[in-house]
Amino acid sequence: MIPLADFLDLPWCSRVTPGARSFRVDAGADVSSQKAATLLARRGSRVSATTVMSSLRVAGALCAEEDAALAEDLFVNGVTPPGEVEFEQVLVEAGGTWVSLQGAAGGGPGRVEIKALVAYGSKEWAGKKTRRVGCVHHGCVAGPDSFWTQGIAAIGTRFDPSKVRVCHMGTDGEGWCERGTEFFPAKVKSTGHLDPFHVNRAVLSCFDADNRRGAWHVIDVLNDGDKEEACLLLEAMRDMGVAREKRSAEVVGYLRNNIDIIAIEGPSLGTMESENQHLYGSRMDSVPCAWSHPGASAMARVVSRKHSKARSRA
Repeated sequence: MIPLADFLDLPWCSRVTPGARSFRVDAGADVSSQKAATLLARRGSRVSATTVMSSLRVAGALCAEEDAALAEDLFVNGVTPPGEVEFEQVLVEAGGTWVSLQGAAGGGPGRVEIKALVAYGSKEWAGKKTRRVGCVHHGCVAGPDSFWTQGIAAIGTRFDPSKVRVCHMGTDGEGWCERGTEFFPAKVKSTGHLDPFHVNRAVLSCFDADNRRGAWHVIDVLNDGDKEEACLLLEAMRDMGVAREKRSAEVVGYLRNNIDIIAIEGPSLGTMESENQHLYGSRMDSVPCAWSHPGASAMARVVSRKHSKARSRA
């Protein structure tokens, strides 16, 4: 078998060809490991679900090595990634999604956060929907510094870093999300935006269904740029018993903590919730999925890498 492997340029004693291994990873990023194994069997190769999971872990580890190397080149060695798309403005959205962990019954945490971002150059109409141009995705389980250095390097593999002058960054108000603007080069004017979806949802949560008109009044004042006035209005509604007391106090704190990034002029953002749901949640948070920390991070890296390549070919 070794001479045949040499002739076909395959690893010695390998039971699976590179094409079959690639298929396992590609399919396993979209469906369960068992379904991916079944799909491969239809093509004449039988492997177990465990083998599919192993392939995904290996692929994720390779992605992690590449991500770390790109980040080190950019932030330590000063070598910029080879981005080929020239945009002066880049739009970035970041947010987290939580997935279940294995072994939660043993006293450990039950869930872990997948930190994720998507960057694109602009939006254009495609029929009745908008399409993001030049998407690049990055997702993993990591601390903020590691996530953002690797994420900014990933953005640089699509967008020429020397051409970017402006970045608009949409977040949900989490501290690690807002830190993203710190990692762009000083020459890039980075502006943070609190996603209106989260603002509206927070304000609406202060009111019963019968009092939603009051919520939309507060939201209208926020959108007009009168942010402190909106906070005072919500407090007045709380004192009058129109809005829920405890929740209103929490939301007023949330609004004041993020007051500098609410209702800021800029391009339309607000796609991170659907991004997390369709890319990561649909594959990683479906019952009965449960992950280890390394397994969750590996899968997130594989999913983000796959969709980045798919969008680059579109």
